[in-house]
Amino acid sequence: MYLIFKGVVCKVKKKFYKTVKVEKDDITYLDRCFFVDYYILETQKSTERHGYIKSFGIEAVKRDTDYFENSVIQEDRAYDITQSENEIYAFAEKLARNTVTPVCLADAVSDFLALNALNTENG
Repeated sequence: MYLIFKGVVCKVKKKFYKTVKVEKDDITYLDRCFFVDYYILETQKSTERHGYIKSFGIEAVKRDTDYFENSVIQEDRAYDITQSENEIYAFAEKLARNTVTPVCLADAVSDFLALNALNTENG
C-alpha cells in the first residue's frame, strides 16, 4: 500500500500483531464480546540523501456484532510514531494489555510521544 505522508509518497507495510477479546455483560454486543486487532505499520519514506527512512506506526481495529447482527468495525491508525522497531512493539504490547480501542488510540499515541520527548530531554 502507498500513501502520501507530509507531501512524500510512502510505502506502507501492515503487519498483524495481536488480537484481544473483551467479554462484556451487555446486550449491545450480540456475542457479549468484542475484539480489538492491533497492527504494526512500517512506513518507508524516500529521501534524496539516504535512499529511504523507515518509521513505525500503529493501527487498532475494533470488531463486534451488534444486537441486530450487523458487523460493526471501528478503526484508527497513526503513522510515523517512532523509528525504533523495538519501541513500536513495546507500545503495541502496552496498547493490547490495556485494551486501547480505536476511539482512544490518538490519546495513547499523544501520551507516548510526550513521554518519549520528556525522556529525551531528561536523558
